[in-house]
Amino acid sequence: MNPSNQAKWLLLGGLPLLAAAWHLRAADYDSQPSPAVAPVNVAAATGEYSPLAVTLYDPDPQHLWNRLYSVLFVRANDKGKTLGLEETNPPLWQNSRYLFTPSRFKLAQATLSEFVSQKGASLIRDPLKRAFLQNDLWRLFDQLYGKDSLAKANHLQTDFPALRVDLVRAIRSLALSAQEIQKLPDNLAQAAASGNFPRAFDPSRPEQAYLPPDLEKPNSNWVRIESAADFFPGQLHVETVDGHNSYSIFLNLPNGVFATQESINSLQSIAQLWVVDPNPTTAATRGMVQNMPSPRLPKFPNGTQAAIVKRLMVIDDQGRLAGTPVTLSVQYRVHREPVGQSRVGRRLDDNQSYLEIYVQRPGLFAADAGGLVARGADERTYDDVFSSVDPFDSQYTPPPPRPLLQSCIACHSYPNVMSLRTFSTPGFDHTPGAPFKNPHLFPAQTPQPNFAHTIDWKSKQADWKSLKEYWAKAAP
Repeated sequence: MNPSNQAKWLLLGGLPLLAAAWHLRAADYDSQPSPAVAPVNVAAATGEYSPLAVTLYDPDPQHLWNRLYSVLFVRANDKGKTLGLEETNPPLWQNSRYLFTPSRFKLAQATLSEFVSQKGASLIRDPLKRAFLQNDLWRLFDQLYGKDSLAKANHLQTDFPALRVDLVRAIRSLALSAQEIQKLPDNLAQAAASGNFPRAFDPSRPEQAYLPPDLEKPNSNWVRIESAADFFPGQLHVETVDGHNSYSIFLNLPNGVFATQESINSLQSIAQLWVVDPNPTTAATRGMVQNMPSPRLPKFPNGTQAAIVKRLMVIDDQGRLAGTPVTLSVQYRVHREPVGQSRVGRRLDDNQSYLEIYVQRPGLFAADAGGLVARGADERTYDDVFSSVDPFDSQYTPPPPRPLLQSCIACHSYPNVMSLRTFSTPGFDHTPGAPFKNPHLFPAQTPQPNFAHTIDWKSKQADWKSLKEYWAKAAP
């Protein structure tokens, strides 16, 4: 997450919850087994950095694609815990500095140059693998944007521009045509057809993830949300991943599709979110005015479900941003009756369940139920886009890993309709009586994803404009 978006997230409610969310010990995470890895013999010229052998793209760890992915993305801490083999996204944070270690930088530059000069993209023709490696390299290019001073501080300023040129050449060589992108697998449909997941939320098992077979089907109770305002559904998520993924927001009320559509339309008339709390706790507020959500806000009935579907973005062979059918995750929030006292690491509050299914690349590449698996309520991971701190860089004291689903409470713990941040974020001014910038949400005509919002947002970013300049120079 870039600094401006991190500040926005903290202002939107994340800061008071971080202490509770990071209560788990890092040692617990370090003790979990990692996928099998082994040191690769490296020429003496590479110095102290020794990459890890991986078999993500091919059974041969010496395959050029595996070697490139390892040197650019795979990390290990001093206890042997690896990062970059199981996560949905490559382990890149805004302040990641690991590639600027001279020995690793030189090997990365040499391997990337080999990939470009030896036409490494032609070694694997599988469009799905090409899409993922391209997205990874694209993320890296953007993460390196603006890092010229860091390169200079590590005496790499001469080679740094060449590395970025080769990155774009590799990105361009992996690009798919528009037709190939459209034919990428709909792994969400594959997972739904596999029978690996319950088809509906089970109130008796509120921590069990599920996958409705009609989530993106026409005429289902799941209604995709659109906005008539500048702030589009899922925008904060798009910003945190810098436009490398796209998001669709769905709502499902228990009384059927018409009740869901009516509820979405009713939000357009709301003009105020916050009012003065008539019974503030003086000790807690220390004399300050305390506000509360307006009691006139509509309430979600128990059983209301919200879902956000995250999909892979790529760059096509014409240099255009493009969405794909490939689903990376589905996160749910289910409003329900309180079931007991909240416990950090389990239920995050008394009236919502937070659930997720997410992709693991080995299963996806093997066409195993779409590669989607359920996220455990206590599953600890560093795969958290809302953090800017690189937990494996030695110059930082990392926060301990946490159950990823705990990050949901930071933004979605407000009651009822306030928890729908696509609605409440544009006017998130805590001043009682402040005018509300209503985003004018409305039911989308189709359940299919609308990639135009993400494409429009990303096309305005400085790192995209920089990539386009390099793209022209990287023409074959």
